[in-house]
Amino acid sequence: MSVTYHYDYAVFIGRFQPFHIGHLFVFQEALKRADHLLVLIGSADTARSLRNPFTFTERQTMIKQSLPKELAGRITLLPLPDCLYDDKKWMNSVMTLVKNTVNDTAARVALVGHDKDETTYYLKLFPRWASVQVGNLDGINATAVRNHYLTHPSPSRFDSDILLPETLYWLHQFSHSEAFAALVEEYRVVECFKSDWQNTPYPVIFTTTDALIRYRNEILLITRKHHPGKDLLALPGGFLDREESLFDGCLRELSEETRLNVKKNTLKKHLLKQQVFDAPKRSSRGRVITHCYYFDLSPLPEKPAAQADDDAKALAWYNIDDLQRNCFFEDHFFIIQYLLNNI
Repeated sequence: MSVTYHYDYAVFIGRFQPFHIGHLFVFQEALKRADHLLVLIGSADTARSLRNPFTFTERQTMIKQSLPKELAGRITLLPLPDCLYDDKKWMNSVMTLVKNTVNDTAARVALVGHDKDETTYYLKLFPRWASVQVGNLDGINATAVRNHYLTHPSPSRFDSDILLPETLYWLHQFSHSEAFAALVEEYRVVECFKSDWQNTPYPVIFTTTDALIRYRNEILLITRKHHPGKDLLALPGGFLDREESLFDGCLRELSEETRLNVKKNTLKKHLLKQQVFDAPKRSSRGRVITHCYYFDLSPLPEKPAAQADDDAKALAWYNIDDLQRNCFFEDHFFIIQYLLNNI
């Protein structure tokens, strides 16, 4: 960091899943260039998953316990929810968090980070702020840390080279929880799924379909019976068969999981929108691209009957205004929000 310009605030956005020495290195470098560091902890209110195994509160605790005393008073930790498929909303959330915390329009603000992969494209989304590039210390990869932790929960040399002692202790304590046991089982299931495709001559891209069924101010959701995403809410859907169209695949999965009492022609009549959702990291199972069909059955005289079946543990109609993103599987909450808001 050869540039000598100094800032009032530096902003660092990360998921910290988990917090490691590479993150602390960025904190230290940022505070050489700014009086105060705002750390925005991303994916703040998503459900636990292999990519995001720890809640905001857990990561906040992890970081606070690991901070050197001389830095702690100059760092503010803030929750930043995801807004997948809506960059503008996410950018506004970031700027609002910073504005409300800084409360000084004349403050000099810089965004700190390093371009590691496609997930750090956001570094170019805030042209009003200065940009401070920080290197990736020793090329640390948090995905490798998570995978190792889920298969070797007891502290090891691998962990101690990357994780701070306070974080190691926290992770060891967490490894005795029910939440950790569920993550381990989910990891086993996902790795088993991946192993079935590991010998293909090219990377596999999976195609799925989902159905958003609306009746007035409610939508039809299932509760998943199996990992990944066991006990989380999801849109009814699944993998496309080789010899069916996307639309027919959607209707087949809808029938198998919900037994929705609506004829095919009626569904066709009330189809509002079809949309592709293809965030590269949307699924822990690999590259999964889904096609979601949005049906609005509100004109029908009464709410259609439905019953959970197949991979659905339960089924219910949920009020749109009561949906909570930390109850949803993968990106299904964001799919719902996108379709409801873009008609």
